[in-house]
Parts: sequence; structure tokens; C-alpha cells
Amino acid sequence: MALNFNYEWNLSDLKKVKSNNLKVFSCFSGSGGSTMGYKMAGYNTIGCLEIDPEMLKTYVSNLNPKLPILDSIQTFKTKSSYPEELLNLDILDGSPPCSVFSTCGKLDKKWGSEHKFREGQVSQRLDNLFFDFIDLGGRLRPKVMVAENVSGMLKGKVKGFTKEIINAYKKIGYTVQLFRLNGADMGLPQKRVRVFFIAFRDDLNFPKLKLNFNEPWVAFRKIRSNKDGGREIPGFLLKWWKIRKPTDKFFGAMLKRETGKSSLFNYSILHDNEVMRTIVASNENQVLYDTPRYINLKEMTLGSSFPLDYKFKSDKHANYCMGMSVPPLMVYKISEQIAKQWFRM
Repeated sequence: MALNFNYEWNLSDLKKVKSNNLKVFSCFSGSGGSTMGYKMAGYNTIGCLEIDPEMLKTYVSNLNPKLPILDSIQTFKTKSSYPEELLNLDILDGSPPCSVFSTCGKLDKKWGSEHKFREGQVSQRLDNLFFDFIDLGGRLRPKVMVAENVSGMLKGKVKGFTKEIINAYKKIGYTVQLFRLNGADMGLPQKRVRVFFIAFRDDLNFPKLKLNFNEPWVAFRKIRSNKDGGREIPGFLLKWWKIRKPTDKFFGAMLKRETGKSSLFNYSILHDNEVMRTIVASNENQVLYDTPRYINLKEMTLGSSFPLDYKFKSDKHANYCMGMSVPPLMVYKISEQIAKQWFRM
């Protein structure tokens, strides 16, 4: 059965999807945002690689993969052998952790040194993980490799780093295209701009992939759910919220106007007629213009296109998972086009 998914759906809907028999393995799988996108398009997501045991536990309890693998990609890429299923993949998928390429703060502050981060609480060279992913692709030789990262990959000093990534694909025999895509253009009720590296094995000689998404933007009022609560904002935000103006979109702008100081730049004001801004993993940061509360879990779930019946261990964990994840709807739209244009499905 062919389903036309949008941002509101349930895991149970996946049982109605007709398989296209294309196999996917997901690296840096997190809570399975990309995995669910492939499943929505009919792919067989045979397994995942994840370093964080708690995240893998969440993934498995919701998605029940055949091959859930708890390991770092640095170790996994050096294995002497792999399960047979991984040696005949249609797509190797991955979203290398991207904090060192984010446009928040100094882009190159963490380059070249090890840092401990939440995924497994392991000290790693975050700027090397993309190359580790490509190395794994060189060993598994999938037909297609899909990698997602932040839009900062195309800005400033990072552009030179991105050229190195493109060259790394070429060295293992893959042709790569870069796409800068905004989830809002794909029917996602969230402005989430990401770069997708989509590569095919040179011997396949696929045509150039065309991705053009121009769907109407979904305003926050379409997903607003007042009956599902929402945490009240603390006093340090409330005092500024009370003097907001209709044109205000960020608390930092209010502070700058009123005091001349720059602060609270991470907190935004969300109007009903606007699209939700990017959901971040670190904390709740979007406050309703007409009500002094943060967006609630249901609004966050719809804005992220996660299934409404996905089971998180807590609301805080849900915020982290969805902030870290590729929205399923984005991967659904992209992988649908890959199946049509490259695999003739």
C-alpha cells in the first residue's frame, strides 16, 4: 500500500507501507529519525550503528531492527568481517555529530582536538567522524551513501573542510552531490536547514539526482495544541516576555533594545502565523508570543515529524532525541526520490 505521509502519523502506519526491497543501514542512528524516513518510503532498514547505549535502547524499543549494533564507528570500520546483509546495501546512511560545524559560536574552536560529548560520553575527534563514515562506506561498498549535516558545512572556513570530504568520497570511488534543504519546503512544520551529501558508486553511473521541494509552509497554528500543556517559562524570561512587541522574534533583540546588552540569544518568540524555528537538543527555547510557555511535547513531535506514538523515557529525553534527529519527513521525501530516480522504483 502506498501512503502519502505528512508530519502527523503513527508507527503503526508503517505496517501498511509496501516494501520496495531496498536495504538501508544507518550509522549514528540516534533515536531513528532517518530510519523512520526510509521506512515511510518502503525501504528495509536492516540495522543501525550507535555509540550511546541509552539511545540504542530507545531506538530498538521503538523500531526493532534486525541488526542493532552498539559500537563506535572508529572501531566498527576496522572489523575483519561484517554480516552478509551489510555487504549488499542499497544505502549506507549516516548523520555524523555536527556540533563543531554549527553556526552557533566559533566554527573551528574544537577542530583537531578530542572532546567528550553526549553520544556514549566518549572523547572523540568530532571533525573526523565524517571521514570515518566514508571509510566504512569504502569497506561496505553500498550503491548509495547519504549523509546529513548542518548548514554551517557550506559557510566560512568549513567550506575548505567540505571540499576534503568531497575528495574523500572521490578517493573511494563515489560521485557526490550536495543539497542544502529546508524542512519547511518539504512540508515540515519547522525551519530546519540541513546539508545532505548524496553519493553513488561510480560503476553505477547514475544520472544527476534532482531534488526540488516547494511545498507550502506549515504555520505553528496548524500544530498548536493548547490542551497538551507546556512548561511555563521561568522568571528571567517572563520579565522580558511581558514587555514584548508584536515585531519581536528573539529575546536577545528585546534585551539589546532595552538594555544595550546581548544575551538570551538562544530563546525565540513564536507567533501563530510563523513556522516553528529549529528545535535544538540542549533545551526548550521557543516561547509562544501570546502565552508564557514553551512549546509542548506534542507540538515538538509534530514539528519534528516524529510519530505520535513514539515512546521516549521522559519529556527531556524527547527534546534531546528530536533536537538531535534528522526529521523523518525530510528523509522520506529524499529517499522517495532516490528510489524513483536511481532505483527506478
